[in-house]
Amino acid sequence: MFGAVDCTVETGLCSELHVKSYPTFKYYKYYDSAEDYTGGRKTADFVQFIHTQISVSQEQQKGVKKHDQTGFGVNVIIGNDGNYETVLGSNQPSFVMFHAMWCDHCNEVKPNFSRLATKLKSDKINVNIVAVDAMENPKVSDFAGIKSLPTFKLYSSLKELRVYDGDRSIEDMYTFCKTAQKVNDEL
Repeated sequence: MFGAVDCTVETGLCSELHVKSYPTFKYYKYYDSAEDYTGGRKTADFVQFIHTQISVSQEQQKGVKKHDQTGFGVNVIIGNDGNYETVLGSNQPSFVMFHAMWCDHCNEVKPNFSRLATKLKSDKINVNIVAVDAMENPKVSDFAGIKSLPTFKLYSSLKELRVYDGDRSIEDMYTFCKTAQKVNDEL
């Protein structure tokens, strides 16, 4: 995302950000920290800088995240670019939540999604509950055609069976998953 600030109007903000000359370019990483951009002013220079930042970010985030890092319970399978073909390729249905760490709507539903996984497991309903960080796993996101977050989809044998657009309550998601298991058992 790109933004522009008119420092003749937003003097307080520009002072807070230590803008001393014009134009000044700053790069914000996940809204946390800002760094001054000191590269060239041509399109290719900006593109190269952004690609470098993406590569650095991906290197830092390599590896499988633990449940305590994702905010999901232990009964939720953490899907990623490395395991999605195995997880979604199973004959057992997989109910997948595509999310991002910065997405408030996603974070609101994480506790219910985690409780759903626990309830399904205790009731012996054979549906995998999977969470995929769409921002960190572009291969899975492209495969699934993710356009908005959170998105909930049901898969079996690497095929999308249904998109879930119901209520995000445990009860409604549970009913959806229970129905999915019945349909899968009949196939």
